[in-house]
Amino acid sequence: MKIYLVRHGRTLFNQKKVWQGWCDAPLLKKEGEELSYALGTGLRDVPFAAVYSSPLGRAYETARWILKGYGKEIPIEVNRNLIEMNFGSLEGDPVDPALHARFFEGYERFGGDSVETLTNRVITGLREIVQAHPEGNVLAVSHGWAIRCALRSIDREGIDALYAGVFRSANCSVCVLDYTGGKWTIESVFDKKYTEKGQKLLEEESK
Repeated sequence: MKIYLVRHGRTLFNQKKVWQGWCDAPLLKKEGEELSYALGTGLRDVPFAAVYSSPLGRAYETARWILKGYGKEIPIEVNRNLIEMNFGSLEGDPVDPALHARFFEGYERFGGDSVETLTNRVITGLREIVQAHPEGNVLAVSHGWAIRCALRSIDREGIDALYAGVFRSANCSVCVLDYTGGKWTIESVFDKKYTEKGQKLLEEESK
């Protein structure tokens, strides 16, 4: 089976560059709602057996807009293990670039999560999805750092080499994970091709 793991659309807190883990902010119209709709349009050729979302509003709303663009009604199931890193007392404050660059040291000293806690949580969530849907394709909307930790858990050496320790994860980008024979394989990392495809299709439809 394959999981199409999506980072949520851009939010007000993303725009303002504040710590956004368990705290939440609404999607921006263009880079949030409209981009999510375009992603759904670009995914129309992929048959999904199920759709999952983190419990946070920005992820759930992204999933909802994706389905609008996708054009089919599929229930959105909430999986709490897809939730983002908890940044503790930093939540809602302006991002400190130095602290952000040291992400893999964790945020326990601020009352938040460790990287190990986040990694174990999101991998548990992905395993729950696999158990419920052992075949076919599943769409799952989560968060930047949660997805990054999942990728590193599957192939730390490859992911670190690919990004040289610096992760770039565009909003509404897609990571495709294959699960076959009890083993995870990463097929794509924060890929924007589905969103770009959807944007082109929508432009053609509007002519």
